[in-house]
Amino acid sequence: MIVDVDAQQPALLFLADTHYPGWQARLDGRAVPIYRANYLFRAVFVPAGTHTVEFAYRPGSFLVGATISTITVLLVAGALGALLWWGRRM
Repeated sequence: MIVDVDAQQPALLFLADTHYPGWQARLDGRAVPIYRANYLFRAVFVPAGTHTVEFAYRPGSFLVGATISTITVLLVAGALGALLWWGRRM
């Protein structure tokens, strides 16, 4: 999600969207912290001026899952290749 902000003074950009681990924010391309707002939502401090804030959901569990899936696919492909190779030798 990309939000263009034009703030007259330093402000808190509040998103009425659930705060959940894995969200990352960038202000004008630089990583900034995301704060919990009203116990449930997300917020980012924005200095005065025109800025672009980008929110992205990148949970660490996704990277772990993708790594495990890739290794599994490679192992299965290797096992099938070995079976085909051994089958041709007989």
